[in-house]
Amino acid sequence: MAKIGLFDLEKHFAFYGAYHSNPVNVFIHMLFVWPILFTSLVILYFTPPLVDLSLPYSLIMNYGFFFTVIYAGFYVSLDVKAGSLAGFLCFLCWVFGSFLAHHLGFSLAWKVIMRSGLSTMVIPAKVDAGIQEWKEKKQKKIS
Repeated sequence: MAKIGLFDLEKHFAFYGAYHSNPVNVFIHMLFVWPILFTSLVILYFTPPLVDLSLPYSLIMNYGFFFTVIYAGFYVSLDVKAGSLAGFLCFLCWVFGSFLAHHLGFSLAWKVIMRSGLSTMVIPAKVDAGIQEWKEKKQKKIS
């Protein structure tokens, strides 16, 4: 039985291979995905707890934690070795994001995160758009 949607690993690997064969895209992915995840987890720290557990050091089982579990699990389902490393990095982002959010408080955290989060999303989008435009011009010259 074929898998569909989120768990269609062949489709994900084909897309990943096609998209990440360009060294610029690989570099952008390595450089900007983790800050985007980190800033998302800082904002999600301020969501209410879903499970009331007394964890040390201001760690809260909220939407940020469950997002991290799902994200890490998805990476592990794609590849056990590399996915385990990525899952570990996801949990590090959650822990350090929780610490930062706790120390900054919401009134300051959203300002810092919006500025850094937007810049980490806009820069890769601009570079990717430039690459796509260059490919289209190159394709027009060929045809």
